[in-house]
Amino acid sequence: MLLQAPHISTPSGNAPLLADVIVPLALSGTFTYLVPPALAGEVRQGSRVLVSFGKKKLYTAIVLRLPGTTPPEGVELKPILEVIDADPIVTAEQLELWQWLSAYYMCTIGEVMKAAMPSSLKLESETMIEVCPDATATEPREAEIIKALSGVKAMRLADLVKQFAADRRPIHAPLRRLIDQGLVKVSESLRQREKMPTITYVALTAEGEKETNCKGKNRAALLAHLQKLKASGAPDAERAALVAELPSNGATIAALRKKGLIYTYDRPADVAADDSSTEGELPQLAEAQLRAFHEICDSWQRHNVCLLHGVTSSGKTEIYIRLIARTLAEGKSVLYLLPEIALTTQITSRLSRVFGKRMGLYHSKLSDTARASLWRRQLSPEACQLILGARSALFLPYHNLGLIIVDEEHETSFKQQDPAPRYHARDAAIVLAARSGAKVLLGTATPSVESYHNATTAGKYGLVCLKERYGGATLPDIIVEDVGELRRKKLMKTPFSPRLIDDTRAVLDGGGQAIFFINRRGYTPVMECHTCGWTPRCVACDVPLTHHRQTGRLVCHYCGATYALPAACPCCGEHDLRGKGQGTEKIEEEVSRCFPQARPARMDLDTTRAKTAHEKIIEAFKHLKTNLLIGTQMVTKGLDFDHVGVVGILDADALLNRPDFRAHERAFQMMSQVAGRAGRRGGSRGHVVLQTKQPSLPVVAQIVGGDYESMFAGQIAERREFLFPPFCRLIVVCLKHRYESACEKAAEAMATLLRPSLGTAVLGPDRPAVGRVQYQHIRRLVVKVISPHTPQGVKALLLHARTQLMESPEGRGVAVFFDVDPI
Repeated sequence: MLLQAPHISTPSGNAPLLADVIVPLALSGTFTYLVPPALAGEVRQGSRVLVSFGKKKLYTAIVLRLPGTTPPEGVELKPILEVIDADPIVTAEQLELWQWLSAYYMCTIGEVMKAAMPSSLKLESETMIEVCPDATATEPREAEIIKALSGVKAMRLADLVKQFAADRRPIHAPLRRLIDQGLVKVSESLRQREKMPTITYVALTAEGEKETNCKGKNRAALLAHLQKLKASGAPDAERAALVAELPSNGATIAALRKKGLIYTYDRPADVAADDSSTEGELPQLAEAQLRAFHEICDSWQRHNVCLLHGVTSSGKTEIYIRLIARTLAEGKSVLYLLPEIALTTQITSRLSRVFGKRMGLYHSKLSDTARASLWRRQLSPEACQLILGARSALFLPYHNLGLIIVDEEHETSFKQQDPAPRYHARDAAIVLAARSGAKVLLGTATPSVESYHNATTAGKYGLVCLKERYGGATLPDIIVEDVGELRRKKLMKTPFSPRLIDDTRAVLDGGGQAIFFINRRGYTPVMECHTCGWTPRCVACDVPLTHHRQTGRLVCHYCGATYALPAACPCCGEHDLRGKGQGTEKIEEEVSRCFPQARPARMDLDTTRAKTAHEKIIEAFKHLKTNLLIGTQMVTKGLDFDHVGVVGILDADALLNRPDFRAHERAFQMMSQVAGRAGRRGGSRGHVVLQTKQPSLPVVAQIVGGDYESMFAGQIAERREFLFPPFCRLIVVCLKHRYESACEKAAEAMATLLRPSLGTAVLGPDRPAVGRVQYQHIRRLVVKVISPHTPQGVKALLLHARTQLMESPEGRGVAVFFDVDPI
């Protein structure tokens, strides 16, 4: 049942208590509500409150400030309906970070709230549709809607829309007509509130502690067990453990409770004490690691941020563990950020062996209930002192934060793309640390150009270098294979060069492992008619469809739509459809042909959709159940395996030929990282075979030599000359519309509005490489923030120009958003 929210006029002569609240919607600003006298003592900054928004909808809102903004005279305000929690669920520090993210990344604070909080903490009502008895309709679409609603008491509007989405005909207009005719009823239903997991404990009453003559064998055994635990000072027993370990059941516990000898109580699962957890010893550091540890600590005396530039397998994680232990010993908490969920499997086991239950895990693959439970735990006295997580872990509440570690700081996965806020977790972490008085450590073998510039030329960060691999291991030997020349000589009849085949066979025969990296999933990226050149494309997006042989379907990697594989070309009728290029599926097939001794595994988006898929693939490879891992960029990111002797980079040109000023930097980072998976333990030197048609490119020589400084020097010189980051800031203005002509006109109008103030700093508009996604045509402008303009001034100009565009005929129906510091 929908709670009613009557409008209450602001009484003249009195000063009612007002509250500004954040609603999880993409709407500018906050909204002011009246605080009813009955709730005056309960509404506080950070409280979750239930509010009526619009005509009927209910939302969970977060109180941003008290007292709220005084509205103009005569404005009618709605009251807050309910305070959901006894205590605030968002801290003042979190709200400050939300406001900074909203301002810096040019989005609404409601979008930040929506991204920050677990779904189960954001209640909202759902629109329910119900058909009236004996409802009939003559119009075909209306009749289809009535038929879909028949036989069910009520259906969610979202489910009804989804049911009719296949034929891509909107149902809102015919549904509105049915509502106006009284044939369909609409109501709002509040979603069920989250149920936090709890553990039931059993404890003795005062009478139970003294009882010595309990009747019944099972009751006596249970009572004696509890008395023994009490005498030893052990914590109260879990009910589930008692039932499992003793000859007792629920009836035995109920009988003793009825006699007043025991009582039961529930506690949130994540807050429950667990004394069974054990903590191990800190790892021993080698001389180079110990020197880096002390240099980092010294650097923090001068800079709040330190960049640790350590080659692959140099033992950076052991240094992180020492720094974490040092921070925890000072009574402060630590946030450890990773770019990918795949990395958490190995890092979790290493950290949990040292820090036990003091560590909490937070990322998107966890259930929403688990994330909400950890959020609540962080607000309790039993908060985790160490949080390990992906970028969303930034949004958790922290108490006395002392250190943030950003591992693999160069990774593009730290940047949120869609939806807003389009924030960079590394940069947001630095802001969070500055506001919390914490230190930041950025760790990587291949720093981003911006971070290395800040640590060297600009002097904003400290810099510590670690040039030696741990345990005496040597950096791998990188061999470049000229694929073009090999194919011209007809020496390469498979996706693998002769050198890669020989090295891989030798390693597998010797009991070792290999990794093949290709940054494309599926079987073949493009299908083509060999007669007329026709290529199947997505009807909603301007991209060719990728053939996935495992499912026998063509898939759009932008919108996810799938299509049947055509039996013949629709243009010429010929049946000769051929795949061009190769993805992970095809490489897996070729591996089975070329390497009979291989036990291959594939790690890409298709094989890691399940909740625990990452862990299973990594564990199987770690324990030698598989010996050849084929993967996309997932395999480049910090994974640590002892037995990898060969790494094959199968299509380096796909990375080198991107139309992006960061192309060579990204290629160096990705290929150097995947090369670093080889030979990570002392013994024989690892081998990397890099297959390319462009062996003479400078970046290829830099990768072979592991010469980051040379790559950085070349890139920084180019960016200085052409004014690209770090010598300017970039803001991308993205416009979307269903019709291409309307999108083009809006983009031109936006450019016209900006150029009088920004001049040549406005680049475009242009059509991106993929110019249409999910039926929406896209145009972009790139704005360089350069002197004499300031970032704040440019952002103000952009927001004002968007407002002007929205009010003009050219802006009708156009979506405009901003991407600050794009990657």
